[in-house]
Amino acid sequence: TDISFTGTQDALNAALATMLISTGAATGQFDVNVTASVYVDNTYYLAPNNSYYKYVSSPGISWTNALAGAAGQTLNGAQGYLVAITDAAENDFVKSYVNAANIWIGASDSEVEGTWKWMAGPEAGTTFWVGASGGATVPPLNYAAWAAGEPNNAGGEDYAVTNWAGTIGEWNDLPGSFGSVGGYLVEFSPPAGGYTGVSSQLVSAVVYAD
Repeated sequence: TDISFTGTQDALNAALATMLISTGAATGQFDVNVTASVYVDNTYYLAPNNSYYKYVSSPGISWTNALAGAAGQTLNGAQGYLVAITDAAENDFVKSYVNAANIWIGASDSEVEGTWKWMAGPEAGTTFWVGASGGATVPPLNYAAWAAGEPNNAGGEDYAVTNWAGTIGEWNDLPGSFGSVGGYLVEFSPPAGGYTGVSSQLVSAVVYAD
């Protein structure tokens, strides 16, 4: 279970002090991990993969410029990259926080038509999909969220967006420049040595049967 909230330090401490956790009938050890950092507009934290995400509004930006723009972003000591959405939980997280339409993500088949790879970040060079709309995901990631009938390479489309045509969480392939693009999504993975300016504490507890 993950929850996220923002506020002043005093307000957050007060909220945490009143938090109660119920394990229901389950017994055994469980962990609570609290991570805190200074809030940055349009930036969100996903606890399971310890990554931050920042939406950058930039109407009409090309995919190439979005790739470079993401690489030029830094946050808490981490360098940004154009997001790689590698599983359903991550896609659901993005859906929850970024509702702008036609957002560039870091996927492309520009090297080999029909072979879709993530082009930046830790997953750079990893193939996740082969084929057109009738294709399939491939290991090790085995995940894609194409809209129905996509990708279709209509007119030469080698780059991917999420939230296609306002349908949150669905991907589409587009040419490198597309007038209705709203911006791009930057991901920040933990750097070697960890983030700077981020406080994190793990507490373990055990529930015994009565």
